[in-house]
Amino acid sequence: MPTIVSDEPAWAKGYPPAPGFKPPTIRESLAKGFDDGVVFYMHDERPIAVWPARAFAIDFSQYPTREVHASEQILSGTKITEWQFRTLVCALHGIVK
Repeated sequence: MPTIVSDEPAWAKGYPPAPGFKPPTIRESLAKGFDDGVVFYMHDERPIAVWPARAFAIDFSQYPTREVHASEQILSGTKITEWQFRTLVCALHGIVK
């Protein structure tokens, strides 16, 4: 069986997670911050972080977060600021600062 080499975490690519793996919590994901190039969108009342250069997007409306198709968010979503994104994610998940 060939080895799968990827710089993405296995859970983000749909591969079965390693035994005992627990994805980062929403709070941990927000605390880690976002790298350059991320753009935030609201699509169907879901906060989405999109990396257009990588054609990669993550839906933060549920836990664990999940990868979604990036172009759909860009074409039909509403662009929002990082502050709006963080506020929406915290409100959805009951995170109080």
